Amino acid sequence: MASLPRESSAPGLTAAPPPRLQDSRRWVKRTDRLARAVIIVGGIGIIIAVLLILILILAEAIPLWKRARAVGDGAMLFATSEANPVLLAFSDPYRETFVVLRANGFFQQVDRNTARVLNTVRAPAPRDGA
Repeated sequence: MASLPRESSAPGLTAAPPPRLQDSRRWVKRTDRLARAVIIVGGIGIIIAVLLILILILAEAIPLWKRARAVGDGAMLFATSEANPVLLAFSDPYRETFVVLRANGFFQQVDRNTARVLNTVRAPAPRDGA
């Protein structure tokens, strides 16, 4: 086999890489440092997010182990008579009005603050065979 001739150089001297290669090495090192920093910050962010989610779950679950208690916020008196008593009363989801079912088959919508009847509707008649 033929051997390639070696370039002779003075001992202790190394040839400097061309400037273009040097610039690309700097760019690669810079992007590596940037990528490393982004990965580290992202990983720490994920760990913090998971810890915050666990704290939220814990904060929502703690009341499950406490005693249940109910606090009444007042009573509402409905005008009634023996001939037409209130059979059922319930509030709307926002607790602004009550719906009252009377024995005569009418629903009445009553304002919670003023106890004034806002609306009266007859309950539908039952169907045959239902």
